[in-house]
Order: sequence, then C-alpha cells, then structure tokens
Amino acid sequence: MKENFFVRLDDRLVHGQVTQGWLPYLKAEEIIVVSKDILEDPFQKKIISLAVPLGVSITFTSVEQLPLILQNLKKKAIVIFNDFHSLIQFINNYPVKDINLSNYHPKNAVLLDRNFWLTEEELKEIDNCSKDTNFYIQTVPTDKPVNLISAIEKWQKI
Repeated sequence: MKENFFVRLDDRLVHGQVTQGWLPYLKAEEIIVVSKDILEDPFQKKIISLAVPLGVSITFTSVEQLPLILQNLKKKAIVIFNDFHSLIQFINNYPVKDINLSNYHPKNAVLLDRNFWLTEEELKEIDNCSKDTNFYIQTVPTDKPVNLISAIEKWQKI
C-alpha cells in the first residue's frame, strides 16, 4: 500500500473479510465507507459501526467529500465503496494505482470471478478508465489476485 489508503469495491461493506482479513494485513486503523445512501441513513451507519473492531475508527462520506478526507488522512485506512459507479467517479477525479474488487453482485451482471460480477454497462466503464489503474479481484489477502482485464478477456472467450 504505497498510499496511506487501500481502495476496495465490496457491496457488503464492512464484514469479516474486511475486519479479520484486510485490516490486520494492511495494519489499517480506519475504515472509510463511501456511500451516499449509507451516509444519509443513521440506522445503517449504526449497524455498520457495530462490525468495526475496537481501536479502529470509521468514517462515512460521499464521493465528493472523499478527496478532502484523504488529503487530511493521518493513519492507514481502507476505503470501501459499495457501488461501482461511485468508485469510477472517484478514480476519474482522484487517480488511484490499485483497486481491490470483491463481493460485488449487481443485477443483470456477468460473473467474472467467484465473488465478482459486473454489468455490461460497468464493463464499458472499465474501458474508459486510466490504463494506469490496476483493478484486481481478491477477496482476502491470502487469495491470489486476479487481474480484472484478464478476467474480462477470459469471460469474452466463453
């Protein structure tokens, strides 16, 4: 993790793979949840906060406010998006070298790896992203990362 933050797309947000796998592996001390829907829902924020281990802080934000939060970040963080379009909006304005993908299940999508699906529209959005961004599918740190472009090419051959 060269930056002080790790970016992940996961529609389940904060759960065991994040709290028991990625947090200790990255030695992260903060989780930043990027979701307008969650940000505006106090009940959902409370439920998600209950999954966060003691000693780890959690911040809820919007895509628009995320760059400011990252500029002022004082500790290592995991930034989790639960929707692909918000992630793409963010990286189009704030380039990120590596994007971790897992547990994403939109409707009417194609399976690219055991826990990762994208819609046809989302597949097209990947083509418009910077070629400097490495999208990889990896559920937990002990899994072997799968390059997203390779997974898409494999799917297209089927």
